[in-house]
Amino acid sequence: MKLVKTSIEKHTEDAKLPISPHAIHRELDGRVHGLEAAKRFISTRMALHPGRAVDLSKGRTTPDKNQCLLLMGPSGAGKTFLIEQAATVVKIPFVACSAASLTSEGFVGQHLADVLHMLLKKSPSAKVAQYGICFLDEWDKRVQQFLEKPGFSQAVQAEVLRMMEGTVVEIETRPAPGSSNPKFNTNGLMFVFTGAFDGLEKLMRPEGDRKITGFAPQNGVGLDTSREGRLRDALVSYGLMPEFINRLTGILALPTPTASDMLAMLRFGNGPLESCNHRLRGLGAELVLSEATAQAIANFACETRSYCRGIH
Repeated sequence: MKLVKTSIEKHTEDAKLPISPHAIHRELDGRVHGLEAAKRFISTRMALHPGRAVDLSKGRTTPDKNQCLLLMGPSGAGKTFLIEQAATVVKIPFVACSAASLTSEGFVGQHLADVLHMLLKKSPSAKVAQYGICFLDEWDKRVQQFLEKPGFSQAVQAEVLRMMEGTVVEIETRPAPGSSNPKFNTNGLMFVFTGAFDGLEKLMRPEGDRKITGFAPQNGVGLDTSREGRLRDALVSYGLMPEFINRLTGILALPTPTASDMLAMLRFGNGPLESCNHRLRGLGAELVLSEATAQAIANFACETRSYCRGIH
């Protein structure tokens, strides 16, 4: 079996520039339906990360901070798929876990060190693992425990913040006799936090203003300058520590998918229908959907608010 080198290993050896945002965007266009503004946002951040990683791997100092992104949007809107596909394009190891199960050291449950261990196992080398992507889903569920268990929630956020800022973590791997546990430097990691953040828009409404119905503009990315302060206050009220918010390098709000979005995604080049037929063709069969059936599936995904998951 021939091992394919990651982009970090390759660029370290041949000194070529990392992949450009335009190249990442072109690849994502063929993998992810719609979400044009979101793909531009992610393409830029994803291009910055390997460039910084190459500098660090060569011992160069860089003034750039590691990318720490917050993605908000309903479950099934495509947050995980978008980041996973972008990580595949740039050939950077990617590991995802549910933040709802995370605990800080001293508590029973999954620790952040366990997530780093998962990244080590998925990477071709320990060096490459240190420039991977940690994707923590359901971050809103973890931080909302601030209201019920403020000390517990803040302990988890503080531990994550420490890793975002860069620290050395000892990974417990049950080493062989005479050897020690590996040390993991988190300075080169990219962190992505996602969640639905239901109810956040209510926290952003000024008192007496009932015309504001959401926190995302129509194109589904970025924020109006006049609303950034309110978003920060709303996130703090939601349970995020101010220090955590200050460390974020980008916030992306994905729009709620519509029935027309679901219909187009169903028939997209690598969408659910093609994935199904890829298997069926090996059995000499193919699934053909009438327009009425396809519309019914799209409507079901929206009515149940399961969106992409409902389509599958």
